Amino acid sequence: MAVTKEEHIRKIGENTIFLDSIDNAVVGALGWSITVLFYNALHYVEAYFVTRGHGFNNHFSRASAIQNDPVIRSLYADYRDLENLSREARYDVSYFNAGDMRHATSSFELIEESIKALI
Repeated sequence: MAVTKEEHIRKIGENTIFLDSIDNAVVGALGWSITVLFYNALHYVEAYFVTRGHGFNNHFSRASAIQNDPVIRSLYADYRDLENLSREARYDVSYFNAGDMRHATSSFELIEESIKALI
């Protein structure tokens, strides 16, 4: 069953409520905050593609589509930064700091602003 733009936007809202509940002073919490930012970016990208008749069920296809879309290709580097930070948070023994969170937030906000203007 295809997911709608509205469902992606609703999921972003739910994720944001969770993000706001995370205490980033707790050891390990920044990685989860960065991961939520990545998944919010993912849902914005999916909402964009759904409005154009596409949806993706894997990271590789989605990243390729971003790279090849003339309207949002400029967001690719920020999207990949978030994806890589999120993967690092989930699979590597990495510890993040406030600078990492600022970088992730900046990348997310650029994606958010850009996609909101298109959907």
